[in-house]
Amino acid sequence: MATSNKSVVVSGGLRIRNQKTIDINLLCELCNLLLLDPIQLLCCGTRLCRWCSIRGVPENEPFTCSFCNTTQAKKQAHADRGTVRELNMIKIECFSCSWNGLYNDYRIHLEKEHADFECIDCHKRFYSINLYQEHREEICEYRCVPCGLPGCTELVCRIDKYILRFYKNILF
Repeated sequence: MATSNKSVVVSGGLRIRNQKTIDINLLCELCNLLLLDPIQLLCCGTRLCRWCSIRGVPENEPFTCSFCNTTQAKKQAHADRGTVRELNMIKIECFSCSWNGLYNDYRIHLEKEHADFECIDCHKRFYSINLYQEHREEICEYRCVPCGLPGCTELVCRIDKYILRFYKNILF
C-alpha cells in the first residue's frame, strides 16, 4: 500500500480473491488493487484508481510525477476508457463470498451484498470507504457546508443552502 505525505493509507481499488490471475496492468500503481474508475496520467501512462489519483498524487504546481519524475505546470490525467473496456471483460471472484462474474456485475454485487457504509444524512449505502468519503465530502445534497451569508459562521445542509441563496438575493 502506498501512502501520501500525510501518512494516510490510499486504497481506492477493488479487493478481489483472484487478484493473482489478473493482468498486472489492471491493478492500481498506488493501492495495488483492481482499478476502480481508472484514470491515466498523461505524462507517463501510469494507471491509477480515480480515488488514488485524488488522494495519493499531490496537486502541487508545478507538478512532478512521482512515477516518471516529469515536471509539468499541473497534474494532467484523463479517464481511461480503454482500461474500463478491458476490466469489463475479466472474470472476478468476490473477496468475501463465493460470488464470481464480470467487473460491472461485481460492483453491483458489492453494492447489494457488501455495502458496509451508510451516509447518516441520505442513507445511501457504499461498499467502499473511499466512495463513502467522496459522497460525504462532495456529493451528498444533505452534507453540511458554510452558510455563505456575510458574517455567518454556521454550517447548513447543502440542500438548505439553495434556499439561503434565494433569501440572500432578497436581503442583500
